[in-house]
Amino acid sequence: ADGVLLPVQTALRKPERDDNGSLPRAWVVSYAGAHYRMLDKERTDRFMRTPWKFVGLKLPVKLPFEKEKVDVNALPLVGYLEQTAVDAVTEGLLHVGRACPRFPGLDNKESALKYLSLYLRASNPKNSAVSARLHGAAFAKYKSACDLLTRGSEKQQLPEALPPGHELVEQFVQAKQIGPVEYVKV
Repeated sequence: ADGVLLPVQTALRKPERDDNGSLPRAWVVSYAGAHYRMLDKERTDRFMRTPWKFVGLKLPVKLPFEKEKVDVNALPLVGYLEQTAVDAVTEGLLHVGRACPRFPGLDNKESALKYLSLYLRASNPKNSAVSARLHGAAFAKYKSACDLLTRGSEKQQLPEALPPGHELVEQFVQAKQIGPVEYVKV
C-alpha cells in the first residue's frame, strides 16, 4: 500500500505542532496513570475507543526504511517483468494447471498456451468494459470447447460413448473444424 504508514511508523512520527510551536493539549491523553501523546485528533479518537490495545505495545527504536518508487521503464527486462507481469502470469498458470484444458484438434501444449493467452486477455485489469466483456466471452467459449473432452473425467474414468448426432458430438466436430483461431480473434 503506497503512501500508507504502518502503525509503528505512525507512532514514531512527531506530532504536528501549533502555530506557536507547542503540542496541542487535545492530543495528550491520560490513561491508567500514564500520559500518551497522539499524532492527531483521528488517532486520539481511535486510542480513546480501545486504549488497552495500545498501552502494552513495544515500539522499535528506528523506523523501517521507506520504499522508493521504482521507475519500471528504467529496469532491465527481468526486473520489468517481475514488477509488472509476474502476478498475472502466475495466476494464469495456476488456472491452466487446475483446468488442464484440451481443445479439440490441438495437443496439450497448444491448448494450454491458448487458454493462458485468453485468460490473461480476459482478466486484464486495464480492459475497458466492452473489451472485458468480449474477451471474457471468448475465454468462456474456449473453456466450454475444452470441457467437451474432459466431460465425465472427474472420477478418473473414461466418459461414456455418445451416439452420433448427439449435441456434444456436434459441438466437438464444429469446434475442431473452426479451430482455436476463431476463439482467439476478438
